[in-house]
Amino acid sequence: MNIGTPHQIIDRIAQSLSGLCGDRETCYQHAWWLLEALTHKTKIALITHNTIVLSNADLKKLEEWVYQLVNEHKPIQYILGTVPFLHLDLFVEPPILIPRPETEEWVSVLLQYLHPLKHHALRIADIGTGTGCIALALGKALPHAEIVACDINPQALDLAARNAAHNNITNVQCVLSDLFENISGKFDIIVSNPPYITPQEYEQLDPSVVQWEDHRALVASDQGLAVIKKLITQAKNHLRYHKELTTSAIPQLWIEIGYKQADSVLELMHQAGYARTLLFRDAFGNDRCVQGMLE
Repeated sequence: MNIGTPHQIIDRIAQSLSGLCGDRETCYQHAWWLLEALTHKTKIALITHNTIVLSNADLKKLEEWVYQLVNEHKPIQYILGTVPFLHLDLFVEPPILIPRPETEEWVSVLLQYLHPLKHHALRIADIGTGTGCIALALGKALPHAEIVACDINPQALDLAARNAAHNNITNVQCVLSDLFENISGKFDIIVSNPPYITPQEYEQLDPSVVQWEDHRALVASDQGLAVIKKLITQAKNHLRYHKELTTSAIPQLWIEIGYKQADSVLELMHQAGYARTLLFRDAFGNDRCVQGMLE
């Protein structure tokens, strides 16, 4: 059994993570996340206690988590089991791709665009949904919309469905499909966070990514553009004219890209006949999402 003040226990956990984290702040942030998950209490609730008592079972679980983080390179998101994404609380599990803040950024921008149309019956497709983060964020913000979330991985679809139920979202339909293969009808908006990492870039990624997250959800051939090329070409056949979107200059195709791919993807959109294209840069100034309009 271990008894101590919250900060004493956090100091011990952070010290055990010193070989993993590159800086003190990250070690302490990870330590607080682990202690919150272990005790099922928020940081605020923990701080208000003069002492914290950890049972032998708690200590064993904590030791296991630290070992997984430091020695097995397991992402902390998989250990915690959930991640926040905009106003959602999402389950995550290996090897389904962990939602990234960079994705959260451009989805937030899309939601701002669509806010004036929140009462419209939009039809939206999320290609390669993974945890369902994009589709569910759209479904929550646009309760009158019909969202089709597809993925090639049945495990991802099961997770997305569980996340929909967990967040009480009922307007998202999960479909097993390789891109548009099993999807019928046309859409007002198509969004995707496809595989776009090159095989060469993949070799340089952190072990926490390479050893735990789905290779198929990350890597594409042809300089990372193979899936993006198919998306751009096929999406045109699945988009329909929407007067309000056109009048408001709201892009209908949103594709997340690698930070070196903007010029190539913009050119692919121009060649495919998209009338207008836009580029979104993330908080780090990296090219992150290319957008296209039919007219």
